[in-house]
Amino acid sequence: MESLTKPFRTLFKKSVALLPKKMQKKLFGYFWAMRSPDRVFLVKKILPLFAKNGGTMLWVGCERYTRTYSKLLEKNEGTCWTLELEADQARWGNPGRHVIGDLTKADQLFPTNEFDVVFCNGVFGWGINTAEGQREAFKAMAKIMKPGATLLLGWNTYRSEDPVALDLSSEWFEAGSVQGLQQKFQLGEHVYETLKKRD
Repeated sequence: MESLTKPFRTLFKKSVALLPKKMQKKLFGYFWAMRSPDRVFLVKKILPLFAKNGGTMLWVGCERYTRTYSKLLEKNEGTCWTLELEADQARWGNPGRHVIGDLTKADQLFPTNEFDVVFCNGVFGWGINTAEGQREAFKAMAKIMKPGATLLLGWNTYRSEDPVALDLSSEWFEAGSVQGLQQKFQLGEHVYETLKKRD
């Protein structure tokens, strides 16, 4: 049964990917996000690991299903900012610490060397789609991150090529590590990778 369902799911997702982005979000975004194995792992394992260390964090991209992330990340005296390009998504950001703007221009929105951690998950392929745009995003994120800061990068294999394998990040980032997480791993069609800002 699983062998039949997996190809169907893949075909269905690829078909949905042809729809305009806003229509995809309205029809399927919340349902998929709350049930996908990668999102469940993010909420139950990854975010609590980062929350333990506190620090100043930036979550990029706000949706209904991300609205609780900033509270979770701030449990141990951490400070979490949120960033989202679409003004109508601000209601899902962190109240009082939300910025409306483009990730590729994050260095114009936040101070230099501000963040200990940046979460860029589900942004590449869902808004920043070109290699040039992704390279600009890496450059901008590096400017607002402290030396040695951690970038948690996540992307869907059916929406984006591997930006690290394409060598879009190496000028500013190298392989990173977080205790309790593999440096790079895949859950279904979603890849997580931990990078470290070069000193």
